Amino acid sequence: MKLRVKIWRTRNVVIAQVLEQDADLRGMGEIRLPGSTYFVESLGYPGINSDGLFIRGTVLEKDTLSACYAFSSEEDAILWCTNIIKIINKINDEPKTFDFIEVL
Repeated sequence: MKLRVKIWRTRNVVIAQVLEQDADLRGMGEIRLPGSTYFVESLGYPGINSDGLFIRGTVLEKDTLSACYAFSSEEDAILWCTNIIKIINKINDEPKTFDFIEVL
């Protein structure tokens, strides 16, 4: 296991929590899929913006934080979830290594 993230979406709001993360992913820099603007990156602590997911980083005391972001539309939130899940699968080199909950 390298990275396991729980992602919730309700309409245009996404919440994510890093459940497990290998130590070698801290400070790893940005990971993107070819041609994509979406990314997963380790900097300071977990967070979300319109293009990416920030996983656990240098601020260890914030490792258990959940991140939340309100997108401008439900479609943008769905697109973000779809792309971030693809990147997590690339990091883990296997599909279905995440928990995704869609609340309508």
